[in-house]
Amino acid sequence: MSIEEMAKLLDLTPGFVGLIERGFRGTNAYVLAKLSKIFNIPIDQIFYRTSNETVTESESLHHKLNSFLSDFSDEELHVVIDLVKGIHSITRSSCSKNEDMNTQE
Repeated sequence: MSIEEMAKLLDLTPGFVGLIERGFRGTNAYVLAKLSKIFNIPIDQIFYRTSNETVTESESLHHKLNSFLSDFSDEELHVVIDLVKGIHSITRSSCSKNEDMNTQE
C-alpha cells in the first residue's frame, strides 16, 4: 500500500504518514485504532511485533484478502465463498489428474 493510499484511509496527509513511518512523529489512539482495522489485526499486535519477526507470505496474503473482503455485504461474501469452493474443487481435480498421469508414466 502506498503512503498516499494509507494517508487517505487514515485521513492524514502523505507527508505526515511518512513522518510516522520513519519514526519522526508519533500518533494517537484514534490512528492506531484505524490501523488495526485497516490491517485487520488486534491493536496490541501493532505494539508487540518485534523487529526480527517477519510477516510470512501467507500472512500477507491473508491480510490482503481480509482487507479486500472487509467491505463486502453478507450476500457478496456468500458469492465469493461459492466461487472459492468452485475454484478449489477444480484445482484439486486438476492436481489429481496430473498426479494420476505422472503415476502412469
